[in-house]
Amino acid sequence: MTGTDPFETDPRGTDPRGTDPRSDRGRDAFSGDAYGGPTPPDAPLPSAPTAPGAPTDTGAHPGPTAPTGEDDLRHRAIGRIRGRRALVMSVIWWVIISSVLIWVWSRNGGFFWPIFPIGAWAIGIVWQLIDLFGGGETEDRIQAEMRRLAGSGR
Repeated sequence: MTGTDPFETDPRGTDPRGTDPRSDRGRDAFSGDAYGGPTPPDAPLPSAPTAPGAPTDTGAHPGPTAPTGEDDLRHRAIGRIRGRRALVMSVIWWVIISSVLIWVWSRNGGFFWPIFPIGAWAIGIVWQLIDLFGGGETEDRIQAEMRRLAGSGR
């Protein structure tokens, strides 16, 4: 800047007031036009650039499809497999951490304090077992609950 006016144009070609058309400052994000003008209602929407060789959208999307019985069984089977894996990992880590806690206690002696974290974690593992093998929401249970609710007038 050559003068004392803080709003004088910068010699690099930018305007400190933010009115330079090359700047992102002053753009109105809500009007649609980079310079603040309104977007005409019949103007086409801008499209995102696509990578070379990328598939282009040529029509309407079919939308989600209803899950079939096989899809439901697959979903439930995947959940059971993941549940078993999580249960096995919980038991492995429970044994490792319990062993470390008992080793720390054996070095110091005194009251057997590891019983508290070992017992609390064991309760969590029991809940995992119940969740995995407890039956859950079977269709028979759902129908029985619906009949019970219908009969009570709620």
